[in-house]
Amino acid sequence: MKFNEDTLLRHAQFICDQVLSFDNAGDDNTFLITTSCMRAITKLSGVTLGKKSAVRSMRREQKIKAPAWSMATTTKLVRDMFENIFAGQLAKHNDSKLLKRRRCGVCDNCRQPDCGTCTACKSMPKFGGKGIQKQACIKRRCPNLAIQ
Repeated sequence: MKFNEDTLLRHAQFICDQVLSFDNAGDDNTFLITTSCMRAITKLSGVTLGKKSAVRSMRREQKIKAPAWSMATTTKLVRDMFENIFAGQLAKHNDSKLLKRRRCGVCDNCRQPDCGTCTACKSMPKFGGKGIQKQACIKRRCPNLAIQ
């Protein structure tokens, strides 16, 4: 590994902390941290003595998250009431990502228990599988999926 100016500046905080701990452990009245070369390193790299994380926090970029829309889960009655009362204030989104197809929950297929023998059931953790497939039981597949 080559030791150059970039490497020195990148590891300046560590070097200054090591020199400072060496000075604190020593019995001499002369401190290495006060020499002109160590002052130059601390000035060029922006090292703050005694605070290891100060340089790291300055280098971190502040990521600003863009506001994201979330779809609240509500009952049909509450959703219809909000859509009727606040129709002008609610934003309409036509993203295909926001639309999910879900089982209706009222048909005969939706109300059946898991069989435990099909490939989808064998993949479920409750039947000893790893849960990778994440599919409904073949007997519970809903014929009329509702878009919510």
